[in-house]
Amino acid sequence: MENRKIKILDKIVADQIAAGEVVSRPASVVKELVENSIDAGATKIDVDVIAGGIISLTVSDDGEGIAPDDIPLALLRHATSKLSDIGDLDKLYTLGFRGEALASISSVARVKITSQQRNIAGQSAYTLESNGGIVSDLKKAGRAPGTTIEVSDLFYNVPARRKFLKREITEFGHIADIVEKLIFSFPEIKFSLSHNGKKVYNSPGNGSLLDALSSVYPKDLVKKLVKIDYGIQKITLLGYISSPLYTVSDKSKQVFFVNRRHIYNATLSKALEEGYRNILEKDRSPVGVIFITLDPKDVDVNVHPSKREVKFADNTEIYSIIKAAVSSLLHSVVTECPSSDNYQPMVQSLGNQGVQIPRASVPGLMIERPSDSAENLFAFNKLSSPGSTVASRPAEIQHAMQALSPIETLKKGTIVQIFNTYLIEEKDGNMTMYDQHALHERILFEQLLKKDREISSQKLLVPEMVFLSKSELALLEEYLVIFKDSGFEIEFFGQDCILIRAVPTFLTNKNYLELFSQIITDILTIRKSEAIEKITESVLKIVACRSAIKAGDRLSDVMIQSLFREAAKTPNIDTCPHGRPTHVEFSQHDLEKMFHRT
Repeated sequence: MENRKIKILDKIVADQIAAGEVVSRPASVVKELVENSIDAGATKIDVDVIAGGIISLTVSDDGEGIAPDDIPLALLRHATSKLSDIGDLDKLYTLGFRGEALASISSVARVKITSQQRNIAGQSAYTLESNGGIVSDLKKAGRAPGTTIEVSDLFYNVPARRKFLKREITEFGHIADIVEKLIFSFPEIKFSLSHNGKKVYNSPGNGSLLDALSSVYPKDLVKKLVKIDYGIQKITLLGYISSPLYTVSDKSKQVFFVNRRHIYNATLSKALEEGYRNILEKDRSPVGVIFITLDPKDVDVNVHPSKREVKFADNTEIYSIIKAAVSSLLHSVVTECPSSDNYQPMVQSLGNQGVQIPRASVPGLMIERPSDSAENLFAFNKLSSPGSTVASRPAEIQHAMQALSPIETLKKGTIVQIFNTYLIEEKDGNMTMYDQHALHERILFEQLLKKDREISSQKLLVPEMVFLSKSELALLEEYLVIFKDSGFEIEFFGQDCILIRAVPTFLTNKNYLELFSQIITDILTIRKSEAIEKITESVLKIVACRSAIKAGDRLSDVMIQSLFREAAKTPNIDTCPHGRPTHVEFSQHDLEKMFHRT
């Protein structure tokens, strides 16, 4: 017995390890606590967050409350009022059921529960505290019917977990995302979310899904949504999807609920996209908030402790129904298209991910494209004079813009452009082929990285109004310096709107909003990074990519010579900022092998 290595873990240690399945960050805590409030019949739920939930978070509701004798039990693992045997899973409509949340949270944080039962005459409220799983005695307290749970110092006793928490704005972003989905799922409940004392969300709680969407999404987006209401056999779909003219650059605004539980499921997203087949632009995605209601026995919600993944009894059936419903609705919607010859698609306003709708061009906005001339290829610091157009530029610049032959040979006779995309140089017995976009992109990126290199801005004659959600506005405020460094001048305007007053000089009036959208998307995607330098570098990659010569651009002799002069003094020139090669090299021997000369 002296050589025995296997031992039973202490209960507190076991609980702390098990908590990792349920509690990964402050947002996980908010999700579990708010879902408990919903299951308790609350009509009003307040979430108050300090420092992204890292310092503390409080969830307060007006639900039915917890009986005094049940409060200590609520902190025990696998203690639940939602089910009593495995058969109850087949008829489950509550959000919680595993009995793990409070036990997991209390094992890795300081928790205080205060609750008073509703409609129990003469009964007092009671409170109880837990520090890392060590529970205090139950005491009388004062509060109105309902429950308040305060969680502070998350992972204070598990340093290995706490060090993986991100910056407070990042953690709060995850919390806001959780609350947004709950606002959609339960429009009859009045939700409020505050961060560091500032109100972020305040839903009406009037039962209207459209009003719930309006309290989170930009109003401009909500106006473009179309109602979907579809039922077949025992499955119903209800919600809103965007018209084909209003799309985003990724799938972040595709939200699905099964029996009012928010879930992640690639099959549902694919079905939605298929419903738009042959309608959407390439690399654009629709917006969709869709509720699926079906018999609980036809869906397994007990796949993972987080309850965010589910398994359908018939995945193919769900896929087919969503695809058919969306396709049928879109074919029944009549869209009016402008008949003006001057009509051209442009970005008018955006939510989180660069929403696009057609709009007539704005007269008077004239910004030069960088490939207009060799002089402007690298002119980040030069501001074009107001009112200048291609027609008013010097003759040599106009000449550079004229159509060129598919293969243009330099006077030196050593460099040619083919397919308006690649440059071929013969030097020292080798042939090198350059990707003109990748080469220019690396040059611009390295220039932008220099601390003394600024991106010049040009004022817009008419400021551009852009609608954002409150969480996006908070994110923009946090990273405003990145937009400023990228050449944008931004003014906060109203509760859910900003004004773009100036844009990078090198952009045209067709793509400055697209760049702004891409920067927003990029920050949302990589904000988990602790270092703002990484975000800044990623944004500069976007700026360099969008402003570089494109595949298909015909270059003059002067422009090619300018490109190679800059390349000669640029570090890391072998690859573009995204890692693609800028050139490939062939020796004479390589070519002879290709033609079977050796």
